[in-house]
Amino acid sequence: MRRGCSVAAPSSTFAAVLGLLGVTALVLFAAGHAVRRLEINYGAE
Repeated sequence: MRRGCSVAAPSSTFAAVLGLLGVTALVLFAAGHAVRRLEINYGAE
């Protein structure tokens, strides 16, 4: 009865792990960049 709705095939384990590692690296990079911007530099005063 449901026309045009197809279930996507599950991704391979390799692609899933690679995607998870990529997202984790991106989040860590963004967090590190944000922390570096918030760092207090006492030498500038």
